[in-house]
Amino acid sequence: MQSLENIIHAEQELIEKYLEDIFQEKAHLNSSEQRLLASVNYSLLGKGKRFRPALTLLMEQILSGSTSQSLPFAAAVEMVHTYSLIHDDLPCMDDDTERRGEPTNHVIYGEAIALLAGDALLTEAFGHMALSPLPEVIKIQLIQKLHEAAGIHGMIAGQAADIEAQRLSAEELLKIQKLKTGKLISVALEGAAIICQAPEKTQDLVRNLGDTLGLAFQVADDLQDYNNNPHEICNWVPVIGLSSTENMLEELTQKALQLCKALPDSPHRKKLQDIILFNLHRIPPSLSKKPSLPHEKTSKT
Repeated sequence: MQSLENIIHAEQELIEKYLEDIFQEKAHLNSSEQRLLASVNYSLLGKGKRFRPALTLLMEQILSGSTSQSLPFAAAVEMVHTYSLIHDDLPCMDDDTERRGEPTNHVIYGEAIALLAGDALLTEAFGHMALSPLPEVIKIQLIQKLHEAAGIHGMIAGQAADIEAQRLSAEELLKIQKLKTGKLISVALEGAAIICQAPEKTQDLVRNLGDTLGLAFQVADDLQDYNNNPHEICNWVPVIGLSSTENMLEELTQKALQLCKALPDSPHRKKLQDIILFNLHRIPPSLSKKPSLPHEKTSKT
């Protein structure tokens, strides 16, 4: 099985290079500004998988054959995601001291600067989109969509519900995970369809694919995490059982693959299919049934 990094390596390189240029350290900044900027870059330019922005770039390539327009939006999505990780790790939230094998932001820069670094990333994400060279009408749509995905009716709502969760029904857990994790994954794909000015039917398809893929990744995370933290409330395994969670992942995988097949045929669509299957196959064989990629007819050239 290919690793996620191998599948999206080209997209990772594009987004890494682009992100490096966003917050260049400037000589005229004072010491407190320099420290804040260092804190921002510590998390933004760290060991991220770049999964969400890679989805944006892949979808633009599937729909238009290019990545020339979607990089600003892809970067904005990654900035929002990074801010959420910095805040999640804070002592007042999850109180984590390590992420991706490195000390978390507040361990290095202190809680106050880490908090402000997250605030800066969230604010600058929308500023970056507003200043991008995309047509005004498209920028407005993208800013609105990212706001919906990340704001009080999106990711933030999911985080608030997660914090206050006691005992969850399947319906309540589904809502939390769609908001907390799924929304940002879904908008990463949908944003590319908006940039490409895809027909409404295609945008609906991409949105549906994003919702399905976002939930599938969270279900796979739950299966991976259950043995390490069996008392986690917001996890499918204790809510519906191990077998039902495995079946849920398989059903979501098959749905995502079928939706993917409805997109224009290209090597980039194959990459997206590989991502969907990677998500399933990262679960140990003893935990999950693994369907093969549905048979596809070779397209005529």
